[in-house]
Amino acid sequence: MAKPCPRRNENYNTSLKLLDKAIEIDPNEAGYWNNKGMALKEIENYRESAAALQRAVELDPGCARCWNNLGLSLAKLEKFGQQ
Repeated sequence: MAKPCPRRNENYNTSLKLLDKAIEIDPNEAGYWNNKGMALKEIENYRESAAALQRAVELDPGCARCWNNLGLSLAKLEKFGQQ
């Protein structure tokens, strides 16, 4: 699988910095954790992605999108059936 191009990584790294600041302000906002997890997934950092998405589902267990995204990251790690 091809790695994302450096320019694309720079955009996600900028997004991740902003998301980290948002999480610092409101660490209990599941949407921030979900977005962080998806940004990490896009740069193929699946382990950290899954951790961020796990936090999102802990904060908002009813968030179907968060659960789906967590499943996508776990699939990349080949951790099927785990949370």
